[in-house]
Amino acid sequence: MALPLWLAGELNDATATAAINCSLVVIVLLILPWQSLVRQYVTRPRDRCLPQTR
Repeated sequence: MALPLWLAGELNDATATAAINCSLVVIVLLILPWQSLVRQYVTRPRDRCLPQTR
């Protein structure tokens, strides 16, 4: 949404701020250690202290 406005020279402050905030979220998602997070929270066995369901 911001790129066409920027290319046309019509980018206002509100749109620029929204574009910067969204790009920061994308950068954070890219630098997360995804393999470690999946190993820790998805594929790790359950804690035995939790009540067992039948």
